[in-house]
Amino acid sequence: MTCEVPDYLDWFNFSEPPFRLLPDLDFFFPSKSHKQALDVLLYGIVRGEGFMVLSGQAGSGKTMLLRLLLRQLPEDKQAAFIVTPAVSPKGLMSLLLEELEVPIARDRSELALMLKDFQQHVLSLAEKNKSLLIIVDEAQDLPIETVEQLRLLSNIETGKKKLIQILLVGQPEIKRLLDDPRLCQLTQRIVINETLFPLNKKETEDYVKFRLSRAGRPDMELPEGFISLLYKNSGGLPRLINRLMDRTLLMAAAAGSKTLSVAYLNEALSTLPQPTSPYQSPVFNMGMGNQWQRFSWALLGSLAGIVLCVALFILSDFSKTVESSSPANKVQNISHQSVSQAPEGFPVRVFVQSARIHSKPFKKSQIVTIVKEGTILTALEERGRWYKVQAKGEKDGRGLIGWLLKKQVERNFSASNTFPKENMGHRARRTRPI
Repeated sequence: MTCEVPDYLDWFNFSEPPFRLLPDLDFFFPSKSHKQALDVLLYGIVRGEGFMVLSGQAGSGKTMLLRLLLRQLPEDKQAAFIVTPAVSPKGLMSLLLEELEVPIARDRSELALMLKDFQQHVLSLAEKNKSLLIIVDEAQDLPIETVEQLRLLSNIETGKKKLIQILLVGQPEIKRLLDDPRLCQLTQRIVINETLFPLNKKETEDYVKFRLSRAGRPDMELPEGFISLLYKNSGGLPRLINRLMDRTLLMAAAAGSKTLSVAYLNEALSTLPQPTSPYQSPVFNMGMGNQWQRFSWALLGSLAGIVLCVALFILSDFSKTVESSSPANKVQNISHQSVSQAPEGFPVRVFVQSARIHSKPFKKSQIVTIVKEGTILTALEERGRWYKVQAKGEKDGRGLIGWLLKKQVERNFSASNTFPKENMGHRARRTRPI
């Protein structure tokens, strides 16, 4: 006698699988992190920005986001999507030409000739008022020489504009790749650097309910403690949530239950391999030895942080004393008084890699533009954590006005100092626009 496990789709009256692992745009859940990354990348593509980076842990939803990005791509863009980037420069060119449906003749299989054919295709796009977007997935596996080849491709341009945009997509290890000194010329061209973060606990609950509703069961209840256990063991990563929920539904159906329970989730956990997500706060079945080791490292890190903060405070206090005694600095430094006492405004300089200027003083407001590191703006007003800034226009001298977070700019500097980018290496850089 055999015991058959029922198909849980029919058992729970689902119209389709609610937690399939394959990316399905109909099941895209717009978390705060995913929505922001999508908006910024689309903005950069429309603006024609050169290099962009999207990073995120495996299972965070990068592939889903890329599919949505391609669906919303402007008509004047042609996309070339590369998914196996661990190749040589010649291999990269072969993949690009194949993706663009440019035939490679036997007598033109040398890298130089393939580059020429590629350039000819890009120029033909320009004649149609189009440009090329190259998306490289799993870019953390790219060899250094292949990344350099991408940089050289980005130099193809007309006299008026760049013809190629490049989006590198990968796991967090991509940041180590781009930190290689040999890629400094490329990293200087990165204007957008977005990171996908896992869902928080509230978003995890909304995500599960959203998918259940999409599959035809908005009425399915989640018992008390269910989301807490699910979040604890998935770390908020959509792929792990899908895997656990799919197995939990199967366990409930196999037991002949029409409802979910914490017991079925625990049973699902016992039958699945343990994930190794670095975002996962509590690791599966962590023993006391591992807990003590994590606690020890956390304690050492906290103590080191306290010592560093004290040292920085002492150095900062000493620096202020020296600066305040300098007559030149007394003239150059701008007092941190209210802007209302300085109606003509004062100059501030962007010191992060790129900063978004918003239409209103809160992060969810519309993005007016993105300014690059070293840009000097005029601050017109202070409001909490924000400056109301004005960018000088090329024609009328006034330019656009918007709101910028204070922590993205500095105000104590000489306005006459042009501060070229090659001299900014000593300044701490943010890797992601705020």
